[in-house]
Amino acid sequence: MTNKQHNKFDEATAWNNLEGVGMEFLDNAKVKLVVATVTSLPRQEVWDAFVDAGTWQSWFPKVECAFYLGDAPYDVGTIRRSIVDGVLYDETMLVWKEPCRWGYRIDRATFAMSEAHLEITEFQAIEAGTRVIWTLAFDPLYDIDEKDFGGFLKDLLKEAIQGLEKIAK
Repeated sequence: MTNKQHNKFDEATAWNNLEGVGMEFLDNAKVKLVVATVTSLPRQEVWDAFVDAGTWQSWFPKVECAFYLGDAPYDVGTIRRSIVDGVLYDETMLVWKEPCRWGYRIDRATFAMSEAHLEITEFQAIEAGTRVIWTLAFDPLYDIDEKDFGGFLKDLLKEAIQGLEKIAK
């Protein structure tokens, strides 16, 4: 991460605060979308990439940077900051169960698409490698076509895992 990227967070003035939801939001959200894909990479390798915020820009589409605040080890309660397609996010880690489950809520964003937002990623070891399951639970601020948005998320996850496979070789 560059100083310029880090300074964007200090300079941002148009933050939108989202509701500080917990894990129960998975059952209470207005919209819950679940997409999955499979990779031949072993589960631990996929886990390691997901929790290493500094690598996201090299394999996850539109991620410009991501980093954790504070010193390692990181776990539940850690704040992650990211810039995705020009939008700044502050996120709180809610799940950190190595190597099975990882996730966060979005606390604030410079462009909010929802009143509340939670993302959970699960990593299931399978004979062929790893099944990656990505769940987004959110209360949208705008009307969305869930089928179209679900298709977009599925394609995005597939592209991210393909990017991860390329850097793993």
